[in-house]
Amino acid sequence: MYSTSDRQISGQNPVRIGWIGGPSTLHYLRRLITPLQYLREAGIDFELWFAGTWNLISGVLPELSDMKVVEIAKYSDNQIPEIVSKFDIGVMPLDDGDWERGKCAMKAIICMAGGKPVVSSPVGEINYIIQDGINGFLANNDHDWIEKLTVLIQNHALSKKMGEAGRFTVEESYAVSTCFEILMKKIFSRVSISD
Repeated sequence: MYSTSDRQISGQNPVRIGWIGGPSTLHYLRRLITPLQYLREAGIDFELWFAGTWNLISGVLPELSDMKVVEIAKYSDNQIPEIVSKFDIGVMPLDDGDWERGKCAMKAIICMAGGKPVVSSPVGEINYIIQDGINGFLANNDHDWIEKLTVLIQNHALSKKMGEAGRFTVEESYAVSTCFEILMKKIFSRVSISD
């Protein structure tokens, strides 16, 4: 786990909407084009922070060319906490297919571990992690993305509370000590070692 104190939404502008992934998952960001265009037209000041893009954003998402985009082309595992500390809100858009239903929701878990509120497509594992409106938001369509991002941007207290609830979820269910305890109880306690 890492510190959540670096940056929280507190009225500072622009708000940083962050995503962390890789070139093979960049196409999921297409789901955010209409909501982001709406937010921009509504006069909301935001920056997009995308990590793992390999500098491909302008080619994959030319619709974002007139928005403030900070690209972190490549990153190592030990840079993830620092990157997430720059976000105000984490996003995890996904298509709803067999492949996506099998994904482990790592992008959301990473942002939640950093105490950042998360908005995600309700696909696969994330449905077991996020309790909509409590420790994150689930967004089914453009309207949901617009509404839930706007709420987090405008309601600083809720954003902070949701980020803290998300971090608690990760500590309770995904921390190394918790996972080790589950492995010991559910798997290793049933293994008998013979001489």
